[in-house]
Amino acid sequence: MIDLELPEGAYLGWRYVDRRRSIDRRQLYYDDGRVEAIEGDRRWQLCRFSEDEVGAAKAAIVDSGLPEAVDAPVVTASDTAPVVYAWRLDEREGRVANMSYPAADHPALERLDALLAEIEEAAGCWPLLADDG
Repeated sequence: MIDLELPEGAYLGWRYVDRRRSIDRRQLYYDDGRVEAIEGDRRWQLCRFSEDEVGAAKAAIVDSGLPEAVDAPVVTASDTAPVVYAWRLDEREGRVANMSYPAADHPALERLDALLAEIEEAAGCWPLLADDG
């Protein structure tokens, strides 16, 4: 099981770990608008959301169904890797995992990714996918 702790000031993050390809990739979304990527020892800012884009990203968390979602069932398949999402909104927080990505679908995570991709593109980010490589 992989985990993801959100740092202070972050409202969303994801972590993807593919041990076969030696990938440990994270993306963090901060209240101040920063969208950061982390891979290994490298950390960089993908873009900065406006206040309205931060609001839209937080709304996307709710609209995707993430706060009510549960972990995806584990499936037996070759070449899978875990991805975990952590979120924090007001006094609520949680995490959701898909331990069999990309073989197992997780509708809430897919909806969230699609909504965030639109916001990131508008902000000038190139959406970073968990299994880009």
